[in-house]
Order: sequence, then C-alpha cells, then structure tokens
Amino acid sequence: MLDKILSIVGVIVGFIQLIKQFIELVEVPGHGEEKKQAVLELIGASYDHINSVITLPISKDKVLALSDNFIDILVRIYNILGIFRHGTAK
Repeated sequence: MLDKILSIVGVIVGFIQLIKQFIELVEVPGHGEEKKQAVLELIGASYDHINSVITLPISKDKVLALSDNFIDILVRIYNILGIFRHGTAK
C-alpha cells in the first residue's frame, strides 16, 4: 500500500516538474494567456507521445484540466517569489 502511494506521489511530482519546465521554456514578459496555451499544447503533445508508447490510465482531457490548474498555481508562486517580473519593458 505504501509503495503504491509513493509511486503515485512520484508521478505527481514528475508531472509538476514537467509543467514547471514548460512554463520556464515559454517565459517571456507579458502574453500570459498565450503562454499558458503554449504550455497546454506542449503537455498535450507530450501526452500523445507517451500514450502512443504506453497506455496511460488517465484521459488527455483530465491531464489538461489538471495542468491548467497547476499552471495557475505555479505562476502565482513565481509571481509571489518575484521570479516573474511584471512591468514595462525598457
């Protein structure tokens, strides 16, 4: 039972790390919704690729819905920590 819980936690952590990397990949000042859509497209493409190799036990729609929420949370954290800077460009 503990092994299964640890396995699930590992998958969740890996999933969040993937989203974090995609957010950092598309980060430029401004255009928040466009960047979010780009991250969701990268996640969707990743899902399709992985699902072509092994059948995933979760639907693409659920993965994208979870990703949408995780993106919002991670971006809020980055904003609070000052990792993402807002303001006018010089």
